[in-house]
Amino acid sequence: MNKIKYLLLATAVIGGFAGGMAVAGRTLVAQDATQDAPKDAVAAENEFMPANPSDTAFPAPVVENKEAIEQLIHDYIMDNPEVIIQAVEKYGEAQRAVEQERTQGAVKDNVSWLYQNKAHPEAGNKDGDITIVEFFDYNCGYCKRALSDIMTIMGEDSNIRVVFVELPILGPTSTDASKWALAAAKQDLYLEFHVALMEHRGRINDEQLAVLAEKVGLDVEKLKADKNSAEIAAQIDENIEMARTLGITGTPAFTIGEDLARGYVGLDALRAGIKSNRDAAKK
Repeated sequence: MNKIKYLLLATAVIGGFAGGMAVAGRTLVAQDATQDAPKDAVAAENEFMPANPSDTAFPAPVVENKEAIEQLIHDYIMDNPEVIIQAVEKYGEAQRAVEQERTQGAVKDNVSWLYQNKAHPEAGNKDGDITIVEFFDYNCGYCKRALSDIMTIMGEDSNIRVVFVELPILGPTSTDASKWALAAAKQDLYLEFHVALMEHRGRINDEQLAVLAEKVGLDVEKLKADKNSAEIAAQIDENIEMARTLGITGTPAFTIGEDLARGYVGLDALRAGIKSNRDAAKK
């Protein structure tokens, strides 16, 4: 059975033999008598069309042919398996486009929360023309890897501002670390403690947190008191809720302008995002 016949048969089944498809034995012939006809002729022809669709001259597919048609479709797919891959890829592209549009809309709707929220610790040039917002977890290996990218960007570009959004989603020790880090911000040593936590390897406990805090010059006793505040707990809850709103389900994630990148993207991608946003601002 050749490819054209497969396609015609599959089209007839899927379309329910709509649009004037006539069945003559096993041969399908497309009919469209009104396509190029004058309007008067079409109107006259419509006068003779049955009011009840069941009275149409074209009979519905015979149930006994169902298995044969299914076999034809099956055989076509088996002979041309690439069509399945192509269909899945096309569907995936369409879904990604929809998700990208939804994401950009969500970021745009929450620009103030992302870029003007004084509750978020920040580093770099506070008046920088470009702001990178990073969502992260201290137990996330890719977040630790992204630290060097962020530090490199701030080191090579004096006009960059970085906003840190604590997103502890990998367990209780992640939440504890975030509480300690937000408490460190109250002593103006957030970045130093953030770097120490990111450079730490392995899971972390309160004893290790205290050691790291002391190393960077933090008042550990004050830190322990501040970390348990309702304010910090509420901030973490708010961060997690915003991540849901933006469709962020893992760490790290970055926003630059109205663009959102999920997962570890690397130094070059961050540079590209900065450049594209600067170029857009000039237009």
